[in-house]
Amino acid sequence: MLLQDERVELACAANVGSGSVKRQVVTAAVVGLATAGMLTATVRPKTRCVVLTSHRLLFFDMALSGRPSLPLVAVLPRQALASSRFKSALKATFLISIDGDPRPLKMEFPFPGRRDARKLADALLR
Repeated sequence: MLLQDERVELACAANVGSGSVKRQVVTAAVVGLATAGMLTATVRPKTRCVVLTSHRLLFFDMALSGRPSLPLVAVLPRQALASSRFKSALKATFLISIDGDPRPLKMEFPFPGRRDARKLADALLR
């Protein structure tokens, strides 16, 4: 899966993307109406296995076991990425800007993964 002369620098799990407020409200309303208020639902970003290599940023699906599974979900060239807005509290978050795309990609790491978040954000600084 790796290219010639490519090496893995970091592998971690992160919540990738963001659940829009509109989608959260619609989902909660539909589930609330369908169950007569007995249940509620929330929308959250998908947990992915993230692998930073010397050339690329790879995203894999997480299997039910919590291990990465094939196929590859996305591949982004490292030279086209830049991180910004790093925040760390109970969970660490930052944005990844992708050259040519006006929407940044939100990365969110739960408490145990805060060190990995800092390493990934620092590696993608320009």
